[in-house]
Amino acid sequence: MRKGNLRAGEPFKTVYYSDPVNDDFALTHDHISNREIDCDVEYSNRGVLWNTASFVVYRLVATPLAYVICKVGFGLRIKGRRNIKVLRGHDKCGYLIFGNHTHFVDAFIPTLLSFPRKASIVTSPAAVSVPLLHNVVEMLGAVPIAPGLGGVRQLVGVMNKKVRTQTLTVFPEAHLWPYYNGIRPFPANAFSFPYLLDSPVVAYVTTYRKRRVLSNVLPPAITITVSTPFYPSDYSNKHEMRDAVYAYMCDVVEKEGSFAYIKYEQRAASPLNEGDD
Repeated sequence: MRKGNLRAGEPFKTVYYSDPVNDDFALTHDHISNREIDCDVEYSNRGVLWNTASFVVYRLVATPLAYVICKVGFGLRIKGRRNIKVLRGHDKCGYLIFGNHTHFVDAFIPTLLSFPRKASIVTSPAAVSVPLLHNVVEMLGAVPIAPGLGGVRQLVGVMNKKVRTQTLTVFPEAHLWPYYNGIRPFPANAFSFPYLLDSPVVAYVTTYRKRRVLSNVLPPAITITVSTPFYPSDYSNKHEMRDAVYAYMCDVVEKEGSFAYIKYEQRAASPLNEGDD
């Protein structure tokens, strides 16, 4: 990692990566032991006490706090919010939200976009592995999924129940790259769910704006751009749908001119790792 000079127009720092698909730069990565997730966990029926506590934590604490943090702390602007409003009455099958994963407030954005619906977010076991906090994280909407085929079946079951009354958010890039100002490659796997659930997808893209004042001290402000719905019936298969969403996200980043607060550079391949001719 190399520090830059913001006054000279350089990025705050340069981060070096090896694998654009699997590298993870979240602060908790490799610092906590993942909790084991039971494939038989029932996420939609947790009891009256748990559900009441969840309502208080999510609606009375987290939702207003998320708005203050995003709006005041990071100058949040949302473009295309009306594109979600056309789905507010889509009660038969609900809708899914897909977004890029470049900031810790990614956990808050679906809540602000989905209101008044609750926003659930598909997460890895790491998200609920901090001791004493896993119940709170789940009350905030995290849906941790077990690895392997059992986790896939579990996820489909969860989506079938939750997406009818809530929104369900997927970060197809999977791993957090703070302030990355591009779209990383992501597989088509997650795009099976719009077909399985007969649910449209709304994509949103996080981009960054250099602040007009105190830009040498404060991190950049955040802009969220929301797409019109992508309907699975408009595409032959999950790969076509993935390509359409990916192209949209890349186009938004280019049009918005996302500010490179952190620069990411790929490490040169080591000669020791190269195969013989």
